[in-house]
Amino acid sequence: MKNILLSSMAAVLLFTGCTEEKKEEVKSEKSVATTQNNKNIEIIKEKSNEILNSSKEIAVAVKEETLKVVDNSKEMTKDVVEKAKEVSTDVVKQANSVAKEITKSIDDVIESRSDTNDNAKALYTKCAGCHGQNGEIHALGKSQKINEWDEVKIENALLGYKDGTYGGNMKGVMKAQVMNLSEADIKSLSTYISKMGK
Repeated sequence: MKNILLSSMAAVLLFTGCTEEKKEEVKSEKSVATTQNNKNIEIIKEKSNEILNSSKEIAVAVKEETLKVVDNSKEMTKDVVEKAKEVSTDVVKQANSVAKEITKSIDDVIESRSDTNDNAKALYTKCAGCHGQNGEIHALGKSQKINEWDEVKIENALLGYKDGTYGGNMKGVMKAQVMNLSEADIKSLSTYISKMGK
């Protein structure tokens, strides 16, 4: 029995020693893994900070470039607007000058006509250049054929051109043509034109 007891004790001591060794090995492995994890975490933190700093630098650079582009576009817009104003002013001046020249030329032709008995016919001579001898042309390719209109429509249109309440694209041209006509001239011209298409 003594031998059995001794053998049992020896076995217990042997197992206890092995278990302690295993525990030490596991502790050592855990310690190595923990150290490696900590190193990995530090590397990740470091790389994340580098990425964050780079992102901030990129954002600042993008903002600066965007502001430069906005400033340049504002300046270019100002230049374009100024140039457009200049061009439109020149175009209006030229259009007015041409309209005055046309009106003067037509007035000269009317004055030189020997047939002054028919005032409406003489007045229509100014109109014929654009509308045709018998009102059959779309003036400048934009207006309607006025020989198809009735007297009231013609009179209202001419009065509207004169006071600026009528007309689209042709408003400026027509205003210059009718501004010197009296209401009596407009009435007789309307009657004359309305009879052309009949």
